[in-house]
Amino acid sequence: MFGKQQRSFQPQWFKAFSWLHLEYNNTVLCHTCVTADEQRKLGNAKNAEKAFLINGFSNWKKALEKFRDHQKSQCHKLAVQSGERLDTALAAEKKWNRSILVKILENLRLMGRQGLSLQGSTDEDSNFIQILKLRAIDDPSILKWLEKKTGKYTSHDIQNELLKIMANIIVKDIATSIKSAGFFAILSDECTDISNKEQLTVCLRWIDKALEPHEDFVGFYHIPNINADTIVGAIKDTLTRLDLSLNNCRGQCYDAGGPMAGWKNGVAAQIKAQSVNAHFTHCHGHALSLAIKDTTSGCKLLRDAMDTTREICKLIKLSPKRQEKLEQLKAEMQLDTPGLKVLCPTRWTIRAESYKRILENYDALQLEWDECLEGKLDSEMRARIIGVKAQMESFDYFFALNLGQRIYSHTDNLSKTLQQGKLSAVDGQRNAELVASVLQNMRTDDNFSAFYAVVNSKATEHEIAKPSLPRNRSAPRRFEVGEGQATFPRTCEDRYRRIYFEAIDLSVNAIKSRFEQPGFKAYAEMESLLMNCLNGEDYAAELAFVESEYSGDIDLFQFESQLTLFKAMLPNETYACFRDIYSAYIQLSLGNKCLVSEVEVLMRLILVNPATDAVGERSFSTARRLKSWLRSSMNQCRFNNLAILTVHKERTDAIDLVSVANQFSSLNENRVATFGTFKKEDFDRAH
Repeated sequence: MFGKQQRSFQPQWFKAFSWLHLEYNNTVLCHTCVTADEQRKLGNAKNAEKAFLINGFSNWKKALEKFRDHQKSQCHKLAVQSGERLDTALAAEKKWNRSILVKILENLRLMGRQGLSLQGSTDEDSNFIQILKLRAIDDPSILKWLEKKTGKYTSHDIQNELLKIMANIIVKDIATSIKSAGFFAILSDECTDISNKEQLTVCLRWIDKALEPHEDFVGFYHIPNINADTIVGAIKDTLTRLDLSLNNCRGQCYDAGGPMAGWKNGVAAQIKAQSVNAHFTHCHGHALSLAIKDTTSGCKLLRDAMDTTREICKLIKLSPKRQEKLEQLKAEMQLDTPGLKVLCPTRWTIRAESYKRILENYDALQLEWDECLEGKLDSEMRARIIGVKAQMESFDYFFALNLGQRIYSHTDNLSKTLQQGKLSAVDGQRNAELVASVLQNMRTDDNFSAFYAVVNSKATEHEIAKPSLPRNRSAPRRFEVGEGQATFPRTCEDRYRRIYFEAIDLSVNAIKSRFEQPGFKAYAEMESLLMNCLNGEDYAAELAFVESEYSGDIDLFQFESQLTLFKAMLPNETYACFRDIYSAYIQLSLGNKCLVSEVEVLMRLILVNPATDAVGERSFSTARRLKSWLRSSMNQCRFNNLAILTVHKERTDAIDLVSVANQFSSLNENRVATFGTFKKEDFDRAH
């Protein structure tokens, strides 16, 4: 109260005098002067302005007059000058802090991209710190930062936090692309890492607007066991984190193990129960491997040749002494041939190269066994060498080796083709059918005669025993069917013709049976629909199938009319497979493609199902490089984030580090005070 009039502080005064600070006791102080006084920047000048420094000012009747007087005072001027100096110094410090964090971020991105170990036995010995010190050659201020006792932002927890932010940006980008594409397929497999933990890899296949397939690894998931329910729960949780609906799943690709492919409660069955059109494809790579295993197991000569080849590789590759002796013999014989290739115990589709190496080094190997037997050997090793020597001198082994190389060269080539990324289930199926037809065409008397003549000629060069007929033996009575007499080959050529035809028949039938999968029928129907339409044949049955199965994905009213337009757009050619149709469609103009938008949806449904889970297998290779026995204690979060950065190298290179830095800084008030706001210039300046 001022006399009979009541007065109070006016909020608009803040606009005219920004230094005002209103206290709880309804008095004001000068914030600028108080701050400078705390830093002892005012000296004796503060004595004349105690009202705005200590006591508080509240004479509102003369407020404007006193505010102006204080603003002109020596005390306030000193405070303003010290504040300006303080602000400049603080801005310079923040700028330096940002420049160092930029280098820390770039270090982490590089090491994550390359899959390098971040932490050593101590912080000083770690790759991370040593690379920072290397960069200090160009920027000595880094060493000053590393000499700090606290607040260096190089700790294990800070590394994990920054890696997580970068990995989340990549995964979010992938999820956004998949959501815009609409449909996707699930690829999944599991393996045990070096720390004996079950790791489930989850990958997704999707088709972009240009009809280009993409198969993206989205992370590892630690699972306590490999039960189907556990795996399904992990897959669903991954999709939930990516904000993807299982209803848009239109394909699955796993191996044929019970938990994955069980017809009643397997992963494929459970997901198909929730998304009816998520058809399961047994990974074509695994299917081919099993087909070759069936072929080898069914033909005695091929089976025995496989065992002998494996034994030869063990004797040479597991003994440095015998390995060196083989190289010396090859040099003396002037053989410019590569060394032996060990058979893989888990993969059946890399046999031809191993057989080829043995045939190329046949003479040198025979000399190797002779020289080994002249030395001192224990009884077991002597028996093994005598055994492989006897096998290599027999015509049966030499014939089986050449026959195996001939058959496996086709299946190995098919395996390499199937492992290529972006291959659809339809493409994989047609490639398998093509290889089966090539093998079937080899089953002629003329082909056998030419093959047998070449093998005989080479056997003579290597001084291998002549072929002979074994003693005729009837099959056990329990295996006899009917009352016909058993027949036996009359000549050696007849015997080996039977073996030749048997091996080819086994391989062709095994490929066909392994690749004829129930889940492929839907894709075959859609492929037939397009082929019959373009080839001028009846497609009523296929159209009815699409209408019953995919009515929610395709506008059926427009689809049927667009099929007629589609035929008119493409040239009058005979289309043998979907790949021919796809190649012709890609060449159409954007306007034409818009006219047949529903046909394009059908093509997306065909393309979205993968042929193999090769991308998942490659992620296991990445896991073995990242989580080695030296890094076996790495936690799951760090392991998963590093795997994402390493697998998606191009996306890692494209990460916006400005966004990463600001996101990291905004999580903590102390970080905001330390770094401020990052801008693109901070990263440009760092270079």
